[in-house]
Amino acid sequence: MLGRRTYTTPTSYLELINAFKTLITQKQESTMKAKRRYVVGLEKLAFAASQVGRGHRVQSGGLRQSQWIKTIDNKAEQNIYCKTN
Repeated sequence: MLGRRTYTTPTSYLELINAFKTLITQKQESTMKAKRRYVVGLEKLAFAASQVGRGHRVQSGGLRQSQWIKTIDNKAEQNIYCKTN
């Protein structure tokens, strides 16, 4: 570097914080949107499986749909918690 000092004004620091808050909110919304799409897909798979006669089990590793949804909820909450802290 050139050895120059850079100073941040209080206003620019607050703008930076607001920009991060906006980015976190956008990422949380996109994560929740992806989660909802995943859950809807699981519901459709469960419905299709029940129509074919395979019972109410989702054919991905033998986990029930409710177990998948709980797993997704936990991962989404952990992701949001990590981003906000």
